[in-house]
This record gives sequence, structure tokens and C-alpha cells, in this order.
Amino acid sequence: MYFKNNLNHCIDQAIITTGGKGTRLQEVTGSAPKTLWPINGINNLERIIKNLTTYGINKFIFLTYFKSELFVKEAKILMKS
Repeated sequence: MYFKNNLNHCIDQAIITTGGKGTRLQEVTGSAPKTLWPINGINNLERIIKNLTTYGINKFIFLTYFKSELFVKEAKILMKS
């Protein structure tokens, strides 16, 4: 199933922003970015990707800044599974 816009074009890609420094929750998350912090055993990045893939979205553009290497590593793992 795909989301469709008014022009009947299928949307199969998403932009995911992960660029903050995480200073507001640093006391809780420590050095881990918020997007990679696990909640009930699954991090938010994985949750976002799994939810979007159920709608046929399978291409992702990640906008990263702080600790971008961690997001690249995690995204590669998630895309293999």
C-alpha cells in the first residue's frame, strides 16, 4: 500500500531528520542521540522505519548532524533486516 498525493503519484520515500544534539534529554539518554535511545527495547529510528515500510515506503533520506556516524551504522543494520 502506498500513500498517494493528489496527482496519483506513489510516495515510496521519506526524509527522516535526526540532526539535534540531544541536550534537553542528555541527563536521561547520556551520550546516545534521542532517535537511537531505546524505548521498550526498540529505538525511535527503527520504529519510524518499520512503520513507514508497512506503507510501502522503502527509500529513506537521513538528515544528520550530531553523531551522524551512529545513524549511518544503525541505518545499515536496519536496512539489512
